[in-house]
Amino acid sequence: MENALKYVFITFLLFLTALQAQVADANVTAEPKIEQILTLQQLQDINATTKAHVPTFYKDYDWDIGIVGGMTFDGVQTDTKRTTIGAGIRGSYHLTEYVGLGLEYINYFNTFSSDPAVENADSQMVLGSITFDFSAERPYSLYAIGSLGYEYLFKDITGAQHNPVLLLGFGFRYMLADRWSANIEGRMKARLRDMSSSTGDYGLMGTVGLNYHFGLSDDKSKLIDAVDKHNAPLEPNK
Repeated sequence: MENALKYVFITFLLFLTALQAQVADANVTAEPKIEQILTLQQLQDINATTKAHVPTFYKDYDWDIGIVGGMTFDGVQTDTKRTTIGAGIRGSYHLTEYVGLGLEYINYFNTFSSDPAVENADSQMVLGSITFDFSAERPYSLYAIGSLGYEYLFKDITGAQHNPVLLLGFGFRYMLADRWSANIEGRMKARLRDMSSSTGDYGLMGTVGLNYHFGLSDDKSKLIDAVDKHNAPLEPNK
């Protein structure tokens, strides 16, 4: 067994050595990239025939607004279980590069349950949220989200139609284009009035969204304008 492990280890080292040699050769023989990602200072030093590109990230914008689709799984700790689906809108303001404040409205218009007592328990939810983005300087990012708001049940289940709710969870965002992103979130939902009860109506909430970003920062706007001017075709001499 030890000999076998020794041979595996030696083979692995040889593989890594060969791979590093190929990478080194590739770095020496590779042609310069036609497109480069540059800063405003570097833009002044590149050849006029080199095309420049400036990616935009979540942190570059002040605002975003989007549509959201959601699904909830209520009754995690109770016998009264139900699944609801819905859609809504969401808007956010980026307080800093990494912290955002948001408002969200979702109309959960269809409920599925084996219990006739809750089969029409559709609901609306209005939430205020705070998010912390772990890597806002990339086209993709994981973020934490906490939300506080109200849920209104169209059909009463437990005797209170207006229920303050608390949601905590995580999300993943990906920039599809300069101003567009998609995200997916998973959050745990708890009715605040039930949090001290062992039979509280806790649930899980999942959402997907498509967002439009606007309010580009001044520094990024200047860089994009300079890159557009640099990439513009040269006018023929008259």
